[in-house]
Amino acid sequence: MAAYPREELEAMVEHWLEVNRRAEATGDWRGMAECYTEDATYGWNYGPEVNFMAVGRDQIRDWAIGLEMDGLDGWTYPYEQVLIDEKIGQVIGLWRQVADAERSDGSTYEIAGIGGSWFRYGGNMQ
Repeated sequence: MAAYPREELEAMVEHWLEVNRRAEATGDWRGMAECYTEDATYGWNYGPEVNFMAVGRDQIRDWAIGLEMDGLDGWTYPYEQVLIDEKIGQVIGLWRQVADAERSDGSTYEIAGIGGSWFRYGGNMQ
């Protein structure tokens, strides 16, 4: 694992968060593909036996942050904490999933729990 200057990783995180905010505002997440290297992988599980993996920037753009995010207009994903390890060039972000719809008491709908993203930095803000 490569080490990177902490300032570079912090700049990448700020760039990532700004791209996230733009995607939330426009409802189009595909622009986030610029944050991934050409050979990146992006995966998650749907439960104990079903996994998804997009391989390469095109699949990430078209499937992982394209088809999977279509129709989620109005949702935001505020980051609660970001942990940076510059020695190994990795970042972990912990976020919530909040809808723009409100209950009768004025509170928002939110998926219970915290989501997480784990990034291995590849340089060049990706």
